[in-house]
Amino acid sequence: MYYALPNVWSDFTEPEVEAPRVEQRQAFALMQALGSCVMAARRAYGDEFVEKAMRGQGPSQLDEPISVEVIGTDGVSFDFVCFELRSLDFSNNKGSSNRDYSLCNRAWIDGDLALFKPVLPTGRLPLKWTKYRDLDMNTFARLFAALTRNKTLLV
Repeated sequence: MYYALPNVWSDFTEPEVEAPRVEQRQAFALMQALGSCVMAARRAYGDEFVEKAMRGQGPSQLDEPISVEVIGTDGVSFDFVCFELRSLDFSNNKGSSNRDYSLCNRAWIDGDLALFKPVLPTGRLPLKWTKYRDLDMNTFARLFAALTRNKTLLV
């Protein structure tokens, strides 16, 4: 199942003193993708199934995978995260030799792709006179395609 999200959510908060690192931005997008998939599983299978599966009291395998694509951005660089939820079993069974790896949840991250290069002027009004150079058409085409499919969460 590939779920179209009901709305696009963006985090327009005050700028932080220190901008988040690439790894932090990607981790935020990954957690948003996981949360969206779990909510889609709740809608598809019901609250009771999801609660029992996450507590380990019932089957955790989904009939078909749920996937979502999330775009994380700081306004200049973009991280494309695809997440596929196959199981609600989040236990850490590294030592288990009988684990079925076809049921593992999967994530693909293609990150830190710059859309353009901002050239900030020196002076009083840096935002008004900022120029944008070196538009990367590959990143633009990927962003455009993802947003026009209407199945993407922008964070």
